Amino acid sequence: IDCENISSKFIDDIMNELAIYGEVNIRKAYGNWENSTLKGWKEKRFDYALESIHQPPYSTNKNATDIKMTVDIMKILCQNNNISYVALATSDSDFTPLVTEIKSLGIQVIGFGEAKTNNVLQQACSQFLELNLPKNINNDLSKNKELVNLLKGAVVNCSDENGYALVSE
Repeated sequence: IDCENISSKFIDDIMNELAIYGEVNIRKAYGNWENSTLKGWKEKRFDYALESIHQPPYSTNKNATDIKMTVDIMKILCQNNNISYVALATSDSDFTPLVTEIKSLGIQVIGFGEAKTNNVLQQACSQFLELNLPKNINNDLSKNKELVNLLKGAVVNCSDENGYALVSE
């Protein structure tokens, strides 16, 4: 998991989806753990027994995490000849060459990414699952006046003599 490019809010969805394929034997979470933007991952790493791989940047404005992930994945694949799937959670299209290389070894790549993920990475994966915002996010839709007016109009137009309207209408 590229924790610098995937929100910790999605870990439940990722792990639930991977359970369909079987046991997840290698679980790694990559990032610069000194960075405060990764605080949401701190508890989640332990909830799912993710091995934390700390990769600080070697220079300003450079991210060394992507390279560390790539090296580790290829090292694991060279040392193990019984891997059928690689799951890669990132929204970073820089991983496209890695995905195509893994697939050239006859290994399927399951990609996970947010809506911002470039189509090139999505198409390179054997299967790509777009991560959506959790369903229980509390958006205050009452502030959206256009939506409220649209819904009110629909209820008025579909209501019966008692003022009730079926949701299906």
